[in-house]
Amino acid sequence: VAADRAAGELAGEVGQRGDHLRQLDRRFDLLEFQAGEREDGDRKRAVAGDVGVGHGAFDRAGELKKYLKGLSKQYDYVILDCPPGLGMLTTAALIAATDVIITAGVDLFSIQAMTAIIQQADLIRKKLNKRLTIAGVLLTRYDKRSSFTRSVHEQIRGLCEQMHVRLFDTVIRENIALKEAQAGALDIFSYAPRSNGAKDYTAFMEELLHEEEN
Repeated sequence: VAADRAAGELAGEVGQRGDHLRQLDRRFDLLEFQAGEREDGDRKRAVAGDVGVGHGAFDRAGELKKYLKGLSKQYDYVILDCPPGLGMLTTAALIAATDVIITAGVDLFSIQAMTAIIQQADLIRKKLNKRLTIAGVLLTRYDKRSSFTRSVHEQIRGLCEQMHVRLFDTVIRENIALKEAQAGALDIFSYAPRSNGAKDYTAFMEELLHEEEN
């Protein structure tokens, strides 16, 4: 699970490495959801209600898990691109996913959103999806020249330590090429492979995969 354009760039970098990848966009419109079977019936639906998960998100997550299971032998990675915030689709993805990468801009509003997602992911992991791991927090739209950016970075670092969540060393710098690639519906590796944006996402994938290997 990743948002804030990161999913598209991660997909591009994984593709560069030759791994098999399927990316589902934030509408999940590649899936045909059907109201039907519900895992463990009413018991799990009741637990979902206890942690603030509506029946719509819970049912959609059940269908999504079935779909992902069918893809597991075809792809090395499936990346779910989620909208910002904790709507039904993001919640369904958290119930179905194995890992979540939380992207955050370096501003006070992002701190609030990041905290809410970490808390919800922790609840879902305890009650509904024991496989779910918070891989870490990735800072985006980073301006190294700004003292405000550095100050907020330290706040986020302290918050991640308190919540026992990893903060990735790599940051994604503010980069016009990323915005231009998004406007053209391209990943940064196709649009500007030598840009700072491409370099930063490559560095992030190396950091992420190194952690997985160890």
